[in-house]
Amino acid sequence: MIYNVLYSNKKFGGAEIYVRKMQLELGISFITLKHIGFLGWIKLLLKLINPTNIFIFHDSRASALCLIRALFHKDTLVLHGPGKHPKFNYRFFKFLSLFSKKVILVNEFIFNKLPNKKFEIIENESCLFSQASYDTHDAIYFGRIEESKGVDKLCFAWGEACTKGVLHIVGDGLLLERLKNEYPEGNIKFYGSKTHQEIEKIIKLCAFYISLSPREGKSLSLQEALSTGLIPIVSNIPSQSFLNSELGLRLVEPNLVNCADVLTFYNDITHQHINKIGETIKEYNKQKPSSNWKESWLKQISP
Repeated sequence: MIYNVLYSNKKFGGAEIYVRKMQLELGISFITLKHIGFLGWIKLLLKLINPTNIFIFHDSRASALCLIRALFHKDTLVLHGPGKHPKFNYRFFKFLSLFSKKVILVNEFIFNKLPNKKFEIIENESCLFSQASYDTHDAIYFGRIEESKGVDKLCFAWGEACTKGVLHIVGDGLLLERLKNEYPEGNIKFYGSKTHQEIEKIIKLCAFYISLSPREGKSLSLQEALSTGLIPIVSNIPSQSFLNSELGLRLVEPNLVNCADVLTFYNDITHQHINKIGETIKEYNKQKPSSNWKESWLKQISP
């Protein structure tokens, strides 16, 4: 049997969406470590010590379990982002690669260079099929509602600079209830967790995807936003700088020094200008090569 293992079981987040996609398209079930309980750990341990099983461990907390299977050298580790401590993760996964079959990075920008030949890149790809609307100033954020994603700063900045559109926030997390209380009415709307089909309905109300997250490997939310034609308003970090260099989009510096200026620009532009930018996004999507995500994983998990 093949199992995905990750820490969280939330519906949002790169690893969480990734394993659900693997379950849907590849038939690989997943095990989550958070709140697993004593009996759950016993069952997992029995699976781990069975040499006939194969595991795909996601991110650092789950990937450490590959050390229990150090003699087998048949498991795959997946890193979805550089994390809070990228230098540590570089050394940690280089060490773990000694006991695994492969280490998969979902983006080339997670590390400056690949530590060794066991590291490989399999790009994320979208599974949303909605289309943005360019006759509005509404924006959507979908992902974890946490400080590490800058959602509190996003809400504050939107409330200060944006007067023409509504910010639709989809997802769950530690900040959700606090932010709902801080912004009970006005131009920010909270939805909680939603399915992909429900998110597609909200995307149809929006022209923009917005995120002020200061750290991303290759954001699956951004990938999905681009695939629907949403115009991204995101941080100027290495994995997202192509939006400026290739598409000419205005990006927010990680220290937010230009955040008000960028948001004011998008708040004030006309629908004709929004449509022009949107057409640029659509043309980019047409020219973007397929990442062959499914084929790459079928090759990876084959005996």
